[in-house]
Amino acid sequence: MNDTSWNQNGTNQHDRNLSTSSTLSSTSTSSTAHHRNRRHPKVHLRDADVAADVLKQWLRAMPEPLISFDLYACAIEAGNTKSLGKTMEVLKSLDTERCQTIMYLLNFLCNIAKTESITKMGSQQLAIVIMPNIIKSPNLNENPALAIMNANPEKEFVMMLIEHFDEIEKKVGR
Repeated sequence: MNDTSWNQNGTNQHDRNLSTSSTLSSTSTSSTAHHRNRRHPKVHLRDADVAADVLKQWLRAMPEPLISFDLYACAIEAGNTKSLGKTMEVLKSLDTERCQTIMYLLNFLCNIAKTESITKMGSQQLAIVIMPNIIKSPNLNENPALAIMNANPEKEFVMMLIEHFDEIEKKVGR
């Protein structure tokens, strides 16, 4: 029995190392040619969950969610009433950095939602997945039941952000 370790893709570490070393040995060794023809290894993710997990971890690590605590009640009201106007007011009230970050994220999520037939991730599914990472009650520690009570308005708020991104981008911008 050999001590070769196999990964989930059915290749072993030894084969991966050989592949890497043959790629490295085929590159030019002269200094200027090396920098000019330098190839950076591409990262090939076989599982989109890895990228999604990294994004969600980064969002959760923020001391305050993208939808700031002081705007939480307004966001819940917008979600309860399904008011696009109130949703836009929440975004307009964010500081520039938060607004730019959430607009970039929404653009990404909107593009994913457009490929729902392939990804099986429409605006509702995306809202459910990303919602706990961008909007949280400031009183969650004192009253954990708020997470359950406000889950639907939070989801509706995030769904509106995704579904109406093009209109929001024109009116809120930044």
